[in-house]
This record gives sequence, structure tokens and C-alpha cells, in this order.
Amino acid sequence: MTPGGSPERYELVVPDGWWAIDLDPGRREANVAALVEQQWRGIDDAPLLKAQAREELVRRAEEAARVGGRQLFLSVGTLAGVPLSASLLVSTVPLATPGELTELAESRREAGLDVGHVALPAGPALRTRWREASVEGPDQPTTTCLDLHVPVPSEPRVLLLQFRTPMEPLADALVDVFDAIAGTLRWSSVPGRSGRR
Repeated sequence: MTPGGSPERYELVVPDGWWAIDLDPGRREANVAALVEQQWRGIDDAPLLKAQAREELVRRAEEAARVGGRQLFLSVGTLAGVPLSASLLVSTVPLATPGELTELAESRREAGLDVGHVALPAGPALRTRWREASVEGPDQPTTTCLDLHVPVPSEPRVLLLQFRTPMEPLADALVDVFDAIAGTLRWSSVPGRSGRR
């Protein structure tokens, strides 16, 4: 628990092949550096590409932190030699009113998105799935998006889980993985274990 007694600390289990980046400014750079070193281990003849990969990951992590992100999980695994591109951003979002989630559900439903409520071990959650066209052009892959808004117990906030994958042929299977990850979410009262994998 936090010093004020808020149960906002959480535990979340991700599959092997996913990497966690803590978005706290004091840990962000070290987590990105460790990921880049792992991914480029044994490749010593491409320092420019390695530096570019690191810069891109730092930029992405900084953007995630600016929107309230606490952790960014990236899939670095492969299937039959093909990288499984997927991500999860975990954020804390304030709720202005008790009915804000109901209003969000209604507006997303009106926009034609797949909206529903699910019962997670961490509590009831608003679940929304949709597909998003790339802003880089029609020839770029469509992104499958899955958001889960999980109210923080006794607090006017939600923990927002934002899953994304551009792998359209595997989207349904990856959404099953996303739902399974969300199903591991637990509130923790153990100090220092927020976001423990």
C-alpha cells in the first residue's frame, strides 16, 4: 500500500518473452538500456542501428510516461522466427465523477466499438476492443487495440491496461493472451512490489 493506504499497487504477470520498462524517471533509462543490450547481444557490427533502437525506445517510454504511464511492457518473443509485436501500457487515470466510466462505455458503444464489462480477480472492468488504421498510410498494418479500465478500490481512479498489436493475422490469438494477462491483475498490499511480474 502507499503511505496513505491506497491499494494502487498491483501485481501483473506477463508471458515469457515480454519485457517490462518501469516508466519512473529514475528507472526508465536503465530498463531501456538493458532491453537494448539483450536484443542486440552478439551483434557488434551495427552500433548506429543499436543507438537508433535505444533512442526510439526512450522516446516511446517518455511519451508513455507523459500520459500517466507507470509501466510499459513490450513483447520481444518470436513465433517461427517472426517477432511477435505487441505492447501493454499500464497507466493510472483519475475519475472526475463516479459515472465517468459509464459515460465512457456509452460513448465508445455509440462509436461502434466492441464494449463490455468483465469480472477480473482485481474487480469489475470496462473492456473495449477495436481496430485502428495506421496514420502512416493505408499500406501499413492495422492495429488491434484492447483497453481495460479497472477501478482502483476506494479511490477515484482507474488502472488502465492498454494492449496493442499490429499483427492482424494473429490478432484474435493475441487478444486471448491480452485477456489472460489482464486476468492476472491483483491489488497488492506489499510495499515496493508495484507491477511485479
